[in-house]
Amino acid sequence: MEQNFYDSGFSLKNSVKFFYRWRKVLLVVFCIALVASTIVSFVIQPRYDAKAVMFPTSSNRISKSIMADRYSLDVLDYGIERDCEYALQVLSSDAMMHDVCERFNLMSHYGIKQNAKDKYYRLYGMYRAYVSVKRTEFLGIEIKVTDFDPQTSADIANYITANYDTLCTKILAPRTDGAIKVMENVCRQLQAEMQNISDPLLLKYKNKELASIQTQIAERKADLNEFVPRKFWVDQATAADHKSFPKRTIIILLGTLAAELMCIFVLLLAEKWNSFKEELKS
Repeated sequence: MEQNFYDSGFSLKNSVKFFYRWRKVLLVVFCIALVASTIVSFVIQPRYDAKAVMFPTSSNRISKSIMADRYSLDVLDYGIERDCEYALQVLSSDAMMHDVCERFNLMSHYGIKQNAKDKYYRLYGMYRAYVSVKRTEFLGIEIKVTDFDPQTSADIANYITANYDTLCTKILAPRTDGAIKVMENVCRQLQAEMQNISDPLLLKYKNKELASIQTQIAERKADLNEFVPRKFWVDQATAADHKSFPKRTIIILLGTLAAELMCIFVLLLAEKWNSFKEELKS
């Protein structure tokens, strides 16, 4: 049993003979692969990473944080996990993607032709590949952008972080505006009712109800019109001075190794095939 193992085609002696027999071919392939992978590693356009970090605030309602007398929140409080999830959804939304693509003309920047039938598919695919939003360990949010230009990657990351406030306001505006109109109608109805009330006690109650609704209207208008950041901007993105891709050493090593392994595999198949043909002739 032991003798058969050492006499097999995978013995150390046969392996050494194989590599010696094909040493010139392997050396040529090694040199060609080394040169080719080196050229490829320098031809690939480098990419640069930029990162911005933010923390969402504890509430999206400015009036609740500042104006409310009861149950108010500290405007300086960091957000909880729920606020972080809301912020992640906004930052990763299609609305944010459309704003960024329009602001930086990414279709042209990525070299996508305007007359291409699948231009939006390619644009959004490249955006999703180059822009990532993820939660950090401490409920912060990291916006990472990769681009061929270091300044562009930093500008996009900072724009996404800054545009978060604008987009939140845009999302809340229709519902807030609708609520204001409803409460203003209620105020007009109350004022009409009060003109027909003669009982001072009942009139006092209506005045209190009217004042409460008017306060809510003022709060909703503050939510709609006043600007207070809904985030804490921890780190602004800066233009990187070192590329993140490609890693030339890794490309050269993996390319050369893959070519050598493929060459060995082909040579083994060739020898097996020649051996098989000789057996058929004999």
